[in-house]
Amino acid sequence: MSTTSGYTCNSCTKTYTYKHNYDRHVACCEFFNKTLLQHQHEIDAIESTPDIHSLYQLVKELAVRVTKVEKENAQLKQQLSKRCKVNILEWLNKLPADRQPAQLFTDWVRNSVLTNVHLQLDCVYSSDLISGIISTWKTALSASHGEIPIKTFETRANTFYVYDKNAESSPTWTLLTPAQFDIQLRLVCKQFIVDFKKYWYDKNADKINEDETWTNMYVDYYQKILGGSRITTEGICQKVRQQLYVIMKQSFAQAVEIDFS
Repeated sequence: MSTTSGYTCNSCTKTYTYKHNYDRHVACCEFFNKTLLQHQHEIDAIESTPDIHSLYQLVKELAVRVTKVEKENAQLKQQLSKRCKVNILEWLNKLPADRQPAQLFTDWVRNSVLTNVHLQLDCVYSSDLISGIISTWKTALSASHGEIPIKTFETRANTFYVYDKNAESSPTWTLLTPAQFDIQLRLVCKQFIVDFKKYWYDKNADKINEDETWTNMYVDYYQKILGGSRITTEGICQKVRQQLYVIMKQSFAQAVEIDFS
């Protein structure tokens, strides 16, 4: 439709200054704004195919739209790539106060992980120490409220970040090295030994000393609590770290999107 201000499409009200751009647009716009039923009626009613000029206009408009979509897609990929390159530690430390954990990582391990060890003794008896540690960790994660002081992301395999005190004793997000993580995991291993004695051995000491069946049970359980004879403590810690990464990893791109949108 021609107006004093240019040419306006009746289907989408888009306005054009030049008629050749308007004609190219209308041919495609009218086509896409028809319902499937309308297209079917036209196919049934028209015996001849559309003229070559109409098809030419439609193809040109489709080419323009495809080019535009491809350009927008390239821009979105570029923006996503830039976001993924954001320094994770800088991003974590720049989060607002209400997005920071309420307690330090070492405190969280002591208050939320170690206190749940005795609940997973049966898991070790029926399986192994690694399963017990993982189950203890998962229980602590699910029971925690607010931000957890340990994070890991898909963009950095087997890399953990923790909220803890730095050299100046100030709370901050830092990179948790495997050696530092193993210190905490060794504490969990030791807690299993302590809780095994408190919650199982001390309660069944008389039976263990008098009944061979209970003696054999004690030997089997205690060996599992120690991690078994076929794997070292270092090996246990490594397997736990690998499994915890799989359980805890999250998409950093999505996390950045949430914060910077």
